[in-house]
Amino acid sequence: MAGKPVGFIPRTPCGFVVLVPVRDHIELLFRLGCYGSSSIDPKITPTFLRKSHVDSQVEGNEWAEPLKLTACEAFYLLENDVMELSWINDKSHLSKEVCWNVFFSWYNNKYISFAVLFAAYSCLKKQNWIVKQGAALGSHFALYKDDPNKCHSTYSVLVTTKDKPGMLTLYNHMTVNILLG
Repeated sequence: MAGKPVGFIPRTPCGFVVLVPVRDHIELLFRLGCYGSSSIDPKITPTFLRKSHVDSQVEGNEWAEPLKLTACEAFYLLENDVMELSWINDKSHLSKEVCWNVFFSWYNNKYISFAVLFAAYSCLKKQNWIVKQGAALGSHFALYKDDPNKCHSTYSVLVTTKDKPGMLTLYNHMTVNILLG
């Protein structure tokens, strides 16, 4: 693999995801504990996890299904100099400031800002949690102690700002304060 993994940002917020299509990049991100989501249909196994790549009909190093990272995952990797981000169909890399503005605009009409979600995500990653999207659990994040393909989430996190700014509510009766600002 040459260089850092590259994620591609759709020019329109297509499900609010960043796509990583290169198999070597996906495998590296998995080894670093960044799992994203790999398929709209959970029954489809990502090509590189299958026992045989013969049926994939994918040429070269491109993956049939790109890894889908959330804006928080992608920006965390960018901020920590692990990956680069580009517009889809464009080879030039985007600055952190441009990416922040794009992701911030995606959440412009939402009840919680990208800044608050990213602060929560960063805090959890720094505490060595594996953090995945928690929408299937009715929350913002799902926290794992180990590979999410091998275990269930330990906590489900709902980030709130109205009643207690900067408070993360973790189901299983645990609350963690974080300082924002």
